[in-house]
Amino acid sequence: MLAPELASAGVEPEHWARLGRVLAAVAARLGPWPTSPEALARLLEEAAPGLRADMDPIAQLLALARAGAAAGLPVPPALAALGRAPFLLLQAAFDRLWPDGTTLVLYAVDVDLDAVWTSLVLRKERGDVALLGGDGLLGEQGLRAARWREDVPRLLGALAGRVGPAHAALFFTRDGLLELLAAPRPLACLARLRARREALLTPWPWRLAAPLALLGAVLRARELLRPHEGGR
Repeated sequence: MLAPELASAGVEPEHWARLGRVLAAVAARLGPWPTSPEALARLLEEAAPGLRADMDPIAQLLALARAGAAAGLPVPPALAALGRAPFLLLQAAFDRLWPDGTTLVLYAVDVDLDAVWTSLVLRKERGDVALLGGDGLLGEQGLRAARWREDVPRLLGALAGRVGPAHAALFFTRDGLLELLAAPRPLACLARLRARREALLTPWPWRLAAPLALLGAVLRARELLRPHEGGR
């Protein structure tokens, strides 16, 4: 899923720092990881027999989740469930949902500053994510933030010529993206953001609709169960 020599280009430092905040928020929504040094050491000890240096990094992550769940350590339930599936099956699903030679695109725009707040462009080749980039890949052809909605078609054309055609692309205002990350019901929030024109999904292939709905159901279930879990 991740190429051994994953290339990185065009990611501006401030965009990368903000993207880290986004990924941390997503990880927090999926569930807890062990945080104490003792718990982390135990997790690594439990997972060590199933890890190899030549493993795909995603396979290593799933092995950690599987080992942690087996040892009774707190790990994100979604990752623990994925870890129980054969990696080849996950790779097949990955390939079906995202064709080789295409990109996944994420942009967030700070409308107050008329600037791109953060961006991410991933290109897939031969079954793996082979390129991690950002708006900087396009230089002067990057997104024109002041009129970002109208500029999306031109941007996608520039990306297709420079990196590869977009298989799926998500564009948000900065405030809209942060609202989505904090929302207890992400899919309902996404619908509101689209209605307010603070989110734009284009292109958005139908094959991605079911996984997104499943993820929303998992997150919603966690919100419903949280008071019960806290009362134990």
